[in-house]
Amino acid sequence: MEDHINVAIRVRPLNQRELRSTAAAQTSLPWLVQRDTITQRTHADGRAATGNSFTFDRVFDQAESTRSVYDNVVKSIIGSSMGGFNGTIFAYGQTSSGKTHTMHGSSSEPGIIKQAVEEMFDIVARDTSREYLVRVSFLEIYNEVLRDLLEPTRTNLKIHETAKREIFVGDLSEHIVFNPAQVEEILLKGDRNRHIAGTNMNERSSRSHTIFRMVIESREKIADGAGEDGEPGSKRQQQQQRLSTSSLASTDEFTGAVMVSCLNLVDLAGSERVGHTGAEGQRLKEGAHINKSLLALGSVIARLSEDGGDRGHIPYRDSKLTRILQPSLGGNARTLIICTITPSADYIDEALSTLKFASRAKTICNTPEVNEELRGDALLRRLKRASELEKEVAQMREIERKKIKIEADNEALLRQLWKSQKERERLQHELALQQRKVFLPVAAGADGVGGTRRQTWFPGLQAPLADGAPGDAEPMDTDGAANDGGGPDEPGAMAGLYRTAMGQVAELKAQNEALQKQHSQTDRRGRDTQIALERLVREHDLLLATLSQLAEAEAVPPSPARGPADTASPRELALIRRKIRALMRTIEASQKQCQKFRAQRPEAEFLELELQAARETLAQR
Repeated sequence: MEDHINVAIRVRPLNQRELRSTAAAQTSLPWLVQRDTITQRTHADGRAATGNSFTFDRVFDQAESTRSVYDNVVKSIIGSSMGGFNGTIFAYGQTSSGKTHTMHGSSSEPGIIKQAVEEMFDIVARDTSREYLVRVSFLEIYNEVLRDLLEPTRTNLKIHETAKREIFVGDLSEHIVFNPAQVEEILLKGDRNRHIAGTNMNERSSRSHTIFRMVIESREKIADGAGEDGEPGSKRQQQQQRLSTSSLASTDEFTGAVMVSCLNLVDLAGSERVGHTGAEGQRLKEGAHINKSLLALGSVIARLSEDGGDRGHIPYRDSKLTRILQPSLGGNARTLIICTITPSADYIDEALSTLKFASRAKTICNTPEVNEELRGDALLRRLKRASELEKEVAQMREIERKKIKIEADNEALLRQLWKSQKERERLQHELALQQRKVFLPVAAGADGVGGTRRQTWFPGLQAPLADGAPGDAEPMDTDGAANDGGGPDEPGAMAGLYRTAMGQVAELKAQNEALQKQHSQTDRRGRDTQIALERLVREHDLLLATLSQLAEAEAVPPSPARGPADTASPRELALIRRKIRALMRTIEASQKQCQKFRAQRPEAEFLELELQAARETLAQR
């Protein structure tokens, strides 16, 4: 739809300096306000003026407060922003005309920004059918250099454009807020970092343009029960449920419709004349940059206000200000311009220039539309991702249990391998004793003739010599018994023992092969588990990156009441984030155990090589 830029004029009261300037300024003002029309009465030289009459959406005289300005022209823009439309509100005028007072206000009279923030969170508290997430950022344009007022070290920021032709500032910090007190603290921090200096016209003159940006994300809550037509599961509710849950199981990503709108609250530095401000040195340089950017803004407004469809090139890129405000000037946004003027006779020319700028601006048409995303990278979806973390952590715990079981199996296999090696050494020793024949010297007989006799390890086979002569041992029977009932036959006994030992060796080889097969299966399962662990570690790192902002918001005070008891409040979200951080610590402990398991793999491989060498040795035996 088309929507004209809304333009309002605010005439501020005379200050003490202007009241003291001339007597004429005290008795007669050059401007007359009648309803929504402002008319010039006199020229700067005192001559009567005719024909300079301007009509706008609203004209506020000196007696009306900032609250009246907010209720009449600003409140509707705030409501539209909460409904998904982009919105921009900025104050324009000469220096010392009341722009900063209108936007930021004072302790006794709150400005538009403070009232808008309170209105937004009142809507959040009253609206029980939707859930909201609000992010804020604060930047300034000083001498055509972008600077983050919340992170002053971030300077010379760059302007980027997305594929959807959306303009954004790169590396600009954003902060999630839950109540007006947090926003007030952020505004105070930004104001302390803003460039302000004194001139002849203003003791606290803004030397830069500032843009306070609020991003509002919201989605409709899905409630069980009947739809608008009174029947359970109406068509409208079913469509909403499909949008929010249809592909959740397959993609692990929330796919519901989310409205993402931006509200820009801009406080422009005022145009200056060196003759009035007395600027010199650095103040003169700042004023030149301010006037240059405001001239570029006027050129864009003039080109957009031209009649006819072919306007030619719109010089948005002539300044950082117009580039950032490009969507608000003839684009997808509802825009309000509050032009401030001073009624002093000393500044009639400046006031007249401001009114002409406002007259051109009110003819510009924007094309605002609801900004609704079905898929994307909205931060609200990342909050929904927290509900999936418990499932991911449960899977990692299951893998950790399997890893512990595998480690226990490996330890059992290593113990069996050690026992197998000891048994192999014992059998090898016995085989060596069976296959080796040892001959020991025998003492000389009575006749002085010495001799030798074969000595075996088997007990009972070594019989003493009767007369000291060799070969006097009694003969053996074939069944292994001596003629006199002595020890068994030595060759038969050795053969039986050899067969028994070889059988034990064969059995041990079979056990070793079974252990090696089991070890290979366990090693393969360990590698599979390691691959699964590495995948989950990568997912864990990604989750840490996306949830960093949520973790920082843990210490944020809880938001006001948001509705029924079943509505997820920021306090509950903070509790969820604390659980998430505890789960992330568990994940980090699992990573350390995984690294310990990886460190044990070389030792297991060494033992496996030892087992293979033992098997080859047995095969050779």
